[in-house]
Amino acid sequence: MIFLRKVIDSAFYLVHYPFKPEAVQRFLRKFIVLPYSMAVHLDYRGLVDFYVDGKRLVMQSYNTPIEITVFWRGIFNGREGAEIKLWSELIKKADIVLDIGANNGIYALVASVNEKAGVYAFEPVPAMYNLLKENLRLSNTINVYPRKEVISDVNGKLNLYVPNSGWIDVASIDESFAKKFLEDRTMIEVQCDSITVDEFLVKENITTDKKIVCKIDVEGAEDRVVLGMVETMNNYNIIFMAELLNQEYFSKVLKLVPSDYKVYAIKKNELVLCSEFIVGANNYLFTKE
Repeated sequence: MIFLRKVIDSAFYLVHYPFKPEAVQRFLRKFIVLPYSMAVHLDYRGLVDFYVDGKRLVMQSYNTPIEITVFWRGIFNGREGAEIKLWSELIKKADIVLDIGANNGIYALVASVNEKAGVYAFEPVPAMYNLLKENLRLSNTINVYPRKEVISDVNGKLNLYVPNSGWIDVASIDESFAKKFLEDRTMIEVQCDSITVDEFLVKENITTDKKIVCKIDVEGAEDRVVLGMVETMNNYNIIFMAELLNQEYFSKVLKLVPSDYKVYAIKKNELVLCSEFIVGANNYLFTKE
């Protein structure tokens, strides 16, 4: 099957040029669904529009996996489709939404559908921050507030390690994590303001009666975010999703979470109660409910 897929992808690459124009791709997607391995060759650079609860949302495509798969498969069937579908349900009852590691803003865009909630989208990588703001503008959001701070366990300054080309969204305050993806590229250090969730909520005068929904995707530094929200977990009504790529990351976070939390692996379209890392599930839901 893998060999056949490679043959098909290679054959498509030989004939893909007539399908590259934006208008052609937008027409084709009405009738067919291209897999990522084929669609990536078309280098789509137009707008990706999708609907959540009847609201039209838009993001600019830079031919990354999230944009390509949402364009061809839809918001709940694209990359992280199961996570985004769950997220769209969680935010409906939220008063405050924290998108920590917002990247291009897709989770913040989905959260904007709940216009009664205040949505804070944290993205410290300069280029990604600009893309986040552009996507919020394209979608005419009124309740999303982009922020440049790093969220961690430190109130002050931190170095962010950013690949100087390619997928810069693997930037991290964990230097060893960022280096894993360098290959033949170099890395730059960007000094950023850093704040904990505990401190942020106090500064923004967010009271303990508010229901908070949070997403944490910070490239290997998830435990540092959770360490900086221990008081929040104990005193606020907060549930959160976190990307944890292996048992080590999972264990680090689990040790910091109060005992009254339950942990669920997000696997396809089901939640699996768990106490350890589950192969095939990279995102986990932590909730008291």
